[in-house]
Amino acid sequence: MNRPPIICARQSGSAVLAALGILAVTLVMVSVALTQARHRFQTSHYSSRWSQAEQAAEAGAELALMTAQRSSWTADGWPSAPGEVGAPAVEQTFTLSTDLPVSVTVAVDQVAINSVIWLRIRSRGKADVSGGAVAGIDPQDVRLRKLSLRYDRADGTSVGASPRTTRTVAILAEPVAKSPYKMALLMNQKLVMSGGSVDSFDSSDPTKSTTGLYDIAKRQTNGDVAINDTQGVSDLGGAYVYGDVTYAGGTTFSRMSVSTAEGFSSPTGTLSEGGASDPSSTAPTGTANVQGTVSSASPTPVVPVLAPTWTAFNATPTAICNSMSLTGGTKSAPARYKVSSVSLPVGKRLTMCSHATGAESYIEVWVTGNFTATDIGSIQHEPGVHVIYHVEGDVTVNASSFANQSNTAANNVINVINPAEGVSQTVNVSGSGAFIGAINAPGAAVTVSDSTSFSGGLIGKTMNICNGASIHYDEALGRAGIGPADRYRVGSWVEAVR
Repeated sequence: MNRPPIICARQSGSAVLAALGILAVTLVMVSVALTQARHRFQTSHYSSRWSQAEQAAEAGAELALMTAQRSSWTADGWPSAPGEVGAPAVEQTFTLSTDLPVSVTVAVDQVAINSVIWLRIRSRGKADVSGGAVAGIDPQDVRLRKLSLRYDRADGTSVGASPRTTRTVAILAEPVAKSPYKMALLMNQKLVMSGGSVDSFDSSDPTKSTTGLYDIAKRQTNGDVAINDTQGVSDLGGAYVYGDVTYAGGTTFSRMSVSTAEGFSSPTGTLSEGGASDPSSTAPTGTANVQGTVSSASPTPVVPVLAPTWTAFNATPTAICNSMSLTGGTKSAPARYKVSSVSLPVGKRLTMCSHATGAESYIEVWVTGNFTATDIGSIQHEPGVHVIYHVEGDVTVNASSFANQSNTAANNVINVINPAEGVSQTVNVSGSGAFIGAINAPGAAVTVSDSTSFSGGLIGKTMNICNGASIHYDEALGRAGIGPADRYRVGSWVEAVR
């Protein structure tokens, strides 16, 4: 039986409506899926840029640390080295990518923590984002990560027309100063000795010293000597060296015995020779009484001594030529003085004083001219006072001119600043007394003469140890943090999620 036309029309209309409904639902579902996919793609894209901003921030921190390790601030494009504690941070911006811009801005300053001056590094990485500035579809995630594409999280300022992710890492880096005094004598060129001896002791070990002082009965055999360029003229003159001697190039010798002289046991070994001869360098002569090895080796690095870069120091005195007292400061804020010269006549005394009774005190003196002290006891360091002299000219001192009452070489350091190319420079230590200290003069001709007893360490361009002078290397110097901070140890590394 045929259905009526009206019923057929109604059925066809229902089918169309059902199809339209299904299509509408499908379109809604597709739209929702596409929206979700777009948001997920956007979130994934933003997350990658978010990660790149973090990587940029970490890269900036690493760049600052590498520059600090080399102390090459201006050479690496920074406006200057970080100033003293309290000075504004030095800042530099590095462009890491120009395609879709990625950059980092690094600010570095110095802070005092437990009397030690640390580096504080704040590195802000920035990565521009293509597309809109919607940070994400999950408000909780956005708030948790403090994700923003419109404002810089560090200071709240607008990032401009282009959306950008910003991440900041904050680092505190502790300075690790290593001592340049790793041996008794270190020189760039020749060594000449006539009599005397070189040995070692350890002022920090009562079994290797007596009340922190050298004691021949507790002599150690770590009085090593390194000559970087013998020039064929180094001569130890038969002096007793209780340690090893190395020189650049030449023939290798090995001394396996210990001399019977000066209280050591009778020899049991032999002298052997081996290795190829290097015509550009000759082994030192007069090595018969070297108690360790005499061998060729690669040059031992000698770091030039540079002038300080202080901008703040005590206005007086401007020269030291009369009796006076200088008062120290704390380790993080040492008292600093800049003078044209030190020249103490007979009967005049310079006293280095503690800033408080019983407190460790720190003084630095920058001498732009010569340093002369030839009277006995003309410079007195009170107990617990650490003094570093930075001298641009010549140094002439009597071994007994320093009354280092701490009896510690690390408390009396003389850094002799390298002269200009072609300019000669001398360091002379003479007299029959005891000098307790360390001298770093890589650009100077160093002479230690008479019957001077030198307890500490010596670095020079050339050295002449003569007239019975003796060198007693204080092994504690090798562990003392008295050199410039040439490397840093990260104490904390966190992301600043302001």
